[in-house]
Amino acid sequence: MDPALAPALAVAVLAAQCAVAAYMDFRHRVIPNLLCLSVIVTGVAAGAVTHDLGWVAMGLAHALIALLVGMALFATSVIGGGDAKFYAAVAVWVPLKSAFLMLVAVAALGVVLLLMWFPLRARIAAMAPTPARAADFMKLPYGMAIAAGGWLTYFVSTGS
Repeated sequence: MDPALAPALAVAVLAAQCAVAAYMDFRHRVIPNLLCLSVIVTGVAAGAVTHDLGWVAMGLAHALIALLVGMALFATSVIGGGDAKFYAAVAVWVPLKSAFLMLVAVAALGVVLLLMWFPLRARIAAMAPTPARAADFMKLPYGMAIAAGGWLTYFVSTGS
């Protein structure tokens, strides 16, 4: 493979993974663990190929901090466990120096998602596979904001 194509391929791979996660969270209210694992593995590989091991180390540090904070937020019922794991997985792609940028991007896109969500949530709840799951479908699928904000931060932080 042409080394000049590696950065564009990395952006495309993360975009595809984020699109799948956003769809899964919207449609099923689940972000699969296997998807989170693939985001981590491809993030480490992309960092090693397109940057260096320092980039990978800082991405792993970012992910560890994000996972610890995310699990604390999950324990207090602020966010879902899948959202916490997915945020940490995407954080592998983003070095620690860009952690605040990712946090702001995800939060800002979360606000946009929330503003769009309220007028539509009753219609979306009707998409629940069973009436018993309708309450789950009233909840905001925050994985969509994590996917968009994480991808945007990676795109900006790499200058791709």
